[in-house]
Amino acid sequence: MQDLKFRERKESLNEETTALGRRLRMAISSERKKVYWWSVVLLAVTAVVIGFLWGPKGRKQVGTVVMPTLPAPAYRLLAVREMPAQRQERLTIMVLVKSGMPQESLRLVLDWVLYSVLDDYNRHKGRNIQVVWTYLYEDTFVSSARWRAMAVWVNPYLPVARWPDAARVGGDALKEGAVQYDFTNPVTATDTP
Repeated sequence: MQDLKFRERKESLNEETTALGRRLRMAISSERKKVYWWSVVLLAVTAVVIGFLWGPKGRKQVGTVVMPTLPAPAYRLLAVREMPAQRQERLTIMVLVKSGMPQESLRLVLDWVLYSVLDDYNRHKGRNIQVVWTYLYEDTFVSSARWRAMAVWVNPYLPVARWPDAARVGGDALKEGAVQYDFTNPVTATDTP
């Protein structure tokens, strides 16, 4: 009889323990599920915030000029002037070339100057130059208005609405990619011999 009571008591204890164990396991698993879902939500929100801060629009889009394939003709850099305006980094470059150079050589000088200066500023110095005006002067340099050839480079990632008015050369300018070349200076064209 005691055996029977002992067994019944043991079975009732096992049932209570099993029921308690089940309840504990359910509570723990539901708590784990809550923690899991809170973690998922927190990570998703973090990913969205990081995407807004460092996404494609947050990155600097640096424009470059392709390195010319022909060797550089002789030229001398006179000045590189930083001219920031309207939260844009801009440069004006003044270059001295030999007198009487043909248009093809002048264009090659412009390409080399743009390539070398942009490469130096954007890649080596970590800047983000948006607009560059380059002026070539012959060795009879008298005034800055008497340039022989010029080029304007505008970062191709810069929206047209943010282009400075002076970057729109117009007239007989030759546009190739992000560069506009001009070989006719109205100031020197009106000179009388």
